[in-house]
Amino acid sequence: MKKTTLGLTAFAAGCIALAKAADLPSKPQYGAWGFDLAGADTKTKPGDDFFRYANGTWIDKTQIPADKPAYSLRLAMTDLTEKRLHEMMEAAAAKSPSDPMTVEEKVGAFYHSFMDEAAVASLGVKAIEPELGAIRDAKSAEELAKLMGRTATDFESSLFNYGIDVDLKDPGIYAFYIGQGGLGLPDRDYYLKADFAAQKKAYQDYVATLLRLTNWPEAEARAKDVVDFETKIAQASWTKAQQRDPIATYNPMTVDELAKFAPGFAWKDFLATTGMSQLPRVIVAEKSAFPKLAATYKETALATLQAWEAFHVADNAAPYLSKPFTDAYFIMRDKTLSGQKEEKVRWKRAITAVGGGDFGVGDRFGTLGTMGFGVGQLYSAKYFPPEAKAKIETLVANLKDAYHARLEKLDWMGADTKKEALKKLDTYTIKVGYPDHARDYSSLVIKPDDLIGNAKRCAAADWAFYSGRFSGPVDRMDWGMTPQTNDAYNGSLRDIVFPAGILQPPIFDANADPAINYGAAGGVIGH
Repeated sequence: MKKTTLGLTAFAAGCIALAKAADLPSKPQYGAWGFDLAGADTKTKPGDDFFRYANGTWIDKTQIPADKPAYSLRLAMTDLTEKRLHEMMEAAAAKSPSDPMTVEEKVGAFYHSFMDEAAVASLGVKAIEPELGAIRDAKSAEELAKLMGRTATDFESSLFNYGIDVDLKDPGIYAFYIGQGGLGLPDRDYYLKADFAAQKKAYQDYVATLLRLTNWPEAEARAKDVVDFETKIAQASWTKAQQRDPIATYNPMTVDELAKFAPGFAWKDFLATTGMSQLPRVIVAEKSAFPKLAATYKETALATLQAWEAFHVADNAAPYLSKPFTDAYFIMRDKTLSGQKEEKVRWKRAITAVGGGDFGVGDRFGTLGTMGFGVGQLYSAKYFPPEAKAKIETLVANLKDAYHARLEKLDWMGADTKKEALKKLDTYTIKVGYPDHARDYSSLVIKPDDLIGNAKRCAAADWAFYSGRFSGPVDRMDWGMTPQTNDAYNGSLRDIVFPAGILQPPIFDANADPAINYGAAGGVIGH
């Protein structure tokens, strides 16, 4: 049965009501009716160069900010979100007690711990000494594999990445996925193609720099060993194209089967540290790579494995550490690899550390654990009223109805295929603005003077949340994005998720002509 939805007239009336309820401006943000004509280059004929005709004036007048690798109206939306989050966190930090209890107080205390640069500087490398000490004390590759199981809750890295998600072939249950990892550069090509020789050399220098900062012996020699080790990992790893095959990357195995299939890596010790040692099975992604990766690990000298792990601990923790670490991190990760000219000011990095690095398109930050959904609760309450949620849900419902009607009338689709297509469309779950159920942060301990501890406790809380529900039924109302995210997605739950962070002009404007909202927000939803 088709849903009864509001038409365009009702939607326009709803937009007016929304503007009043949310105390928004009475006029559209862009143009007289919500569309920006000022950015067009009308001197260019659209038939000659339509991109230039549509965007030329905006491109000519717009400069890429020094702390960004690119710029667009989408990134301008991120600037507004950053400004709002900055104001929220500054206010929360100003009134947060030494023993915070509420979500707002904990967000404020976490933010304060990042902004206290003097305290961070005074700790230096001592902030990660427990992790470095455990690496130095490891007597075997098996003991290091056990430490790798902490990647979800601490700063260690692993030769194999892992996570929990909906089982793609049985969406009523969760599955534990394991995939190839171990690389510090963005892709295997950086190690194997001559085009990236300069980046690879810069990376080896970066490895040496961080090892020196951690007081690791023979930093230059060990840095070469680390990059040589990662080059072997790259040679065994699948390409991006291979990883896009959902059939090839779905390979269920028991833990015993995995240990026999890819010997040379202490799988049971590794999984025990994750807290998931009693798994009925795991889903292996890049199947043919696993035996090669495990063999490479077994054949590599312990001193190299220790230096590799020590470097990655420092690299993962660098954004939370003193200035020598953050400077090196910026030069490698942002300037060399992304072309960013200047490091972001500290308050912007603090926002990402507390709220997550996914609220801005193109934003990157080596976050370990955040209060992303807690920040989202505060953001949504202030900037995305229930009326806005209702209006976007109506827009999505109208689009679904229109798509349903088009599917019914297709003459090129067979009857059985059409039936399945309509069934798939009708079973989509629409998630707009923010989750229906708030994340519980009541047991999370946040301290205003313990930045590293805050990040690790947030990571542990996140992992406890996901691993704790592993054996239960799938939560179909779960969100993979925080509400402040400037993005949208269609996930493994067959859902359409449209967070509050993307529901701002020019994607959605309560005061714009309805045609603008259906063209902009509707275009993203349809996509």
